[in-house]
Amino acid sequence: MRIVIRGDQILVDRRLYRLVRRRVKALLRGRGGDTRVEVSLRAASDAVCCGLELHLAGQAALRTRASAPDAAAALAAALRNLADWFGPTVPRAAGEDGFPGGPPACQTGPGEADPRRDGTMAEMDEGATAPELVVGDITGQGDLDAVVNAANAALMPGGGVAGAIHRAAGPELAEACRPLAPIRPGEAVITPAFGLPNQWVIHCLGPVYGVDEPAAELLARCYREALRLAAEQGARGVGLPALSTGAFGYPMDEAAAVAVRTVLAALADYPDVAPVRFVLFSETARQVHEQALTAARGEA
Repeated sequence: MRIVIRGDQILVDRRLYRLVRRRVKALLRGRGGDTRVEVSLRAASDAVCCGLELHLAGQAALRTRASAPDAAAALAAALRNLADWFGPTVPRAAGEDGFPGGPPACQTGPGEADPRRDGTMAEMDEGATAPELVVGDITGQGDLDAVVNAANAALMPGGGVAGAIHRAAGPELAEACRPLAPIRPGEAVITPAFGLPNQWVIHCLGPVYGVDEPAAELLARCYREALRLAAEQGARGVGLPALSTGAFGYPMDEAAAVAVRTVLAALADYPDVAPVRFVLFSETARQVHEQALTAARGEA
């Protein structure tokens, strides 16, 4: 893999180089061939503009642009866009984000509690209903009132869960999402489900691992906000993917620990949304979440 990063009045450090290499390797996992990545970072008056091109052997270049307050954030946004475009065609690691493609959505309310409480589980109800863990397709959970979409910031169709949910829901979902975008990592919004066999879709944007910090708090906020929004709508039953574990690079074991702890704690506050079901793509992912669930309940 060849990576070229050019900066205009911007210091290009090893952290940015490692970010590109790690994310592109995750996108192209299981796919061989020569790869060249070209990145340009340009300072604007109040933001950094990032242009990113990905060249694959035998394929035309894919290009995307993004802007953000700093270089790392602009580059991360461009990589998210690239992940969305590649979702339908590039294999991702099995078990990531609840559908074969992987990632790339949540509006937080005032005064929300931190679900992790500095890593302790003091607020978790020992008798809270445990989430279900299944291997399956999140668009086929017709017995649940709501499903969670691993959305991109623009809330538009993409790869992985986002692509699958938008395809199943139909074009009306994108139209409903348009006025709600953009959202930031850790935020959630809710829309009708349209063509899906559910009533609601809750769109959550998980953090990019190593970029959006504090990653654990942002990831926990997504899950808690998803259940809060479901409770506000009177939903009974919520389907969850493994947020951020695809091209966003969150290690499955770490993400599972945050996810199950947060869901267990949130179910104590919103018991009427049960059952809550993690819909995972592989048996390996299900086993990782099962181990995390066992550990979390042992800490309660």
